[in-house]
Amino acid sequence: MKDKRLTHRLTEYWNTMRGDASLPSWTEFDSRHFGDIWKKCCGWKVDTTNTSTIVYTYEHVGEFVKEFAGDLMGKQITSQLSTLAGEHPPGELLASHFQSFPAARILQKIDRVVHKPAIVIEEGRVIDGNGKNIRFRSCLIPFGTQDGLVTHMVLGLSWKEY
Repeated sequence: MKDKRLTHRLTEYWNTMRGDASLPSWTEFDSRHFGDIWKKCCGWKVDTTNTSTIVYTYEHVGEFVKEFAGDLMGKQITSQLSTLAGEHPPGELLASHFQSFPAARILQKIDRVVHKPAIVIEEGRVIDGNGKNIRFRSCLIPFGTQDGLVTHMVLGLSWKEY
């Protein structure tokens, strides 16, 4: 039976795509493998060509993600690598698009994943404003070049209310 967990499916696909490379290539990514979960994902192009900034550009915002984050397609977030006092790191800026959605707090780790590419997975529980118990899983999955430069990032979010 096929695993239904979003984080497991994305991670397994990433490992298969990667093979012996340090990162799988974004050009080989095929979202059709995830028709049922792609609507709970979003993706960014990651531009690190300027040595003092990272630019994250939304290239995919799934339908379920749009419900709480809005349509962010094409929106860019630029972060300064040498963050000055009072400035928000990129993860906080990206997480602010998702307001209080707990699974999105993983975005505070996005800059770490760009600099040290690896899959990051989080899971947990929260009680929402209506007293409902929400269990969530989230993952950040980097894609890029054979030498480890991150060019794209996928965020997968899954949750269930009890």
